[in-house]
Amino acid sequence: MKKRIFWAGGLVMGGLLLWGCKTTCGGDEPEPPVETWKEVTVEATDYGSWTCFSFQSGESFVVPIGEVKEGVAGIYTGKLALAPSMGVPLDGQDNLTVLVNRVSADSVEVTLKDLTLAMPNTSGKPAKADGKIEPYSLTAKAKATKNGDKWMLEGTAVENTVTGGEVPFYKLKVDGFIGATLNSDIKLTCEIPPGKMPFPITGTYTARNEEREIKEITFNGQTGKYVPGSTFEADPAALEGRTWDIAFHKYDVRTNGGSVMRLESTDWNGAVLPSAEEFVPDARGVVIASMKDMLPDGKMGFQCTPLNEVLASFLTVTPTGTMPPFKYELNKNIFLVRTATDKVWKMQFSEYTYGGKALNAKFRYRELK
Repeated sequence: MKKRIFWAGGLVMGGLLLWGCKTTCGGDEPEPPVETWKEVTVEATDYGSWTCFSFQSGESFVVPIGEVKEGVAGIYTGKLALAPSMGVPLDGQDNLTVLVNRVSADSVEVTLKDLTLAMPNTSGKPAKADGKIEPYSLTAKAKATKNGDKWMLEGTAVENTVTGGEVPFYKLKVDGFIGATLNSDIKLTCEIPPGKMPFPITGTYTARNEEREIKEITFNGQTGKYVPGSTFEADPAALEGRTWDIAFHKYDVRTNGGSVMRLESTDWNGAVLPSAEEFVPDARGVVIASMKDMLPDGKMGFQCTPLNEVLASFLTVTPTGTMPPFKYELNKNIFLVRTATDKVWKMQFSEYTYGGKALNAKFRYRELK
C-alpha cells in the first residue's frame, strides 16, 4: 500500500517538475495576450446625408443634408479690401471664395479660402521663388441670427495655424451680414491679427448672393459646377443632443472637433500612441450634396463642411474615364483618432463596398488611451 502511495506521489511530483521546466527552462514561451476589439459596418447615402458614428457607444445615426431657402450657409465669391496699416497701403484680394458652414442652429463657421495676402514682416507666409504667396485659408466662428432679409453675423476670434512661415498663426474674427435672398448684398468685416501683433489687419469683404451664373470650385482634387446663392445644410435638429466622433459621406470623412494620424504600419497589435503634434485636424471644404440638377447644365449642390484628409485616405478613389466612373482601393493602415474629449481610438478598415446608392465601410476599433 505504501509503495503505491509513493509511486503515485512520484508521478505527481515528476509531472510538476516537467511542467515547470516547460514554462521556465527554455520550453515554449506563453503566447502574448490577443487584443480585443469591436467591429462595425457603417452605412451612408452617397450625397444626401452624413452617417455619424460614436466610438464609445458603437452606434451610428443619419443626418440629412437639404437645400434651405434663404439659408446662411453657402459658397460666395467676392472682393476683400484691406485698410492701410500704419499708413502703408495693403493689397487686398479679388475673386476670394468664402465658405460658410452651418455648425448648429444658431452658429456658423466662416472660411476665407486660398488667401494670397502679402503682408510683409507680419504674415509669416514666405514667398515662392517667383514671388507669389503659397495659398492658405483662415476660419472663424460666428453667431448667426436671422433679421428680416439678412443673416447677422457676430464673430468670435479663432486662432489658425499657418505652416511654412516664421509666424505660426493668425487670428480671424468676422462680423457683418449675409443677404438671405437672391441678388442681395454680403458685407463682412474681417479682423486678422498676424502672430502676436497688438492690432489687427482689417478688411471688408463684399459680394452678391446671386444666381445668375454657374461657377466652378475644386474639391477633393475634382472640379464641379455650382450655383452661387444655393444653400445646402446638414439638419442641425438631427444633431441636437447626439454624441458622435466621426462621420461618413460617400468617401468623404470628418471628425467632430477631433484630429487624425495615419500610421505607416498595418500591424494591429503594434500600434503605439505618438505625440499630439502628429495628429491632423479637419480642414474646411465642400462635398456634393445634391445631383438633382446635374442635367442639362452639369451643376451640383454643395455643402460647406469640415473634412479630414488623413482619415479620408482610408480609400484611394481614382477616376476611370469610363464606367464605372471610379476605382476604389482600400487602405489597411492603422488610423488613430483623437476625439474632442482627448480620447484616442485606433481603427483599421477591412472592407469597402459601393453599389447603387449604398456605401458600406467596415472597420475594427478599440480605445488606445
